[in-house]
Amino acid sequence: MRFICDADATCEIKVVKRTEKSITIIDPHTQDSKRCKINIHDNSEYIFPLGKYSMAPVLKASRKK
Repeated sequence: MRFICDADATCEIKVVKRTEKSITIIDPHTQDSKRCKINIHDNSEYIFPLGKYSMAPVLKASRKK
C-alpha cells in the first residue's frame, strides 16, 4: 500500500483470513491484527488497513494470483 502524502513510504501487512465481506490482516512486525471491510469499485477490491480518514492509505487488489 502507498500513502497519499508520500508515495515512497510503504507498509507490510499479511492477510490471514478472508470472508466474502471482510479481510483479517496482521502486522508482521507487531503481530497486531485487525478486521477490515472489503469495498468494491471498478471490479477492484480495496480496504483501509489503518482506518478511514482523509489521507488514509488504501490497499487495493484488482486481480487474483
